[in-house]
Order: sequence, then C-alpha cells, then structure tokens
Amino acid sequence: MSSEERKTMYSDRLLKLTRTCPECGTLMNATGKMYYDKTISEWLIEYWCSTDEENFAIYTPETKELVEHIVKSVIINNNS
Repeated sequence: MSSEERKTMYSDRLLKLTRTCPECGTLMNATGKMYYDKTISEWLIEYWCSTDEENFAIYTPETKELVEHIVKSVIINNNS
C-alpha cells in the first residue's frame, strides 16, 4: 500500500509503548507513528527493532483504547 493510500498519524503518547519483535524477540520501542489498515479496519502502531533495523506496524487489542483516544483528539483539534 502506498503512503498516499494510507492514513498516518503521529503522537508522542505512543513513544512510551514497547513490544517484542516478531522476528527476533528484542524489545522494540514505538516510533510515535500509527497507520490505518483498511483491510482489518484498525490502527497499527509502528515499532522500531534496533536488532533487525526494521520497522514493524502492529495491531494489539491492548492499545486500541489509547489509539481511539488519540484519533478522536486529533479530529476534535482539527475541527476547532
């Protein structure tokens, strides 16, 4: 999917999140970016693996409430 077709948001609130790398098991830090995946109708949070030197966009149910709050805050701020 090209970047033009993908909704992207950034939030400093995501930077505190960590996740285990699906490839090597290293603890990854979120980059602050999130992408909307039309296929699953969910926001994926981007994490950076310093071992693999690769970004991973991951959805987890545990972060859904935080992501929805961020999206609503951006929409409210943009409409103000």
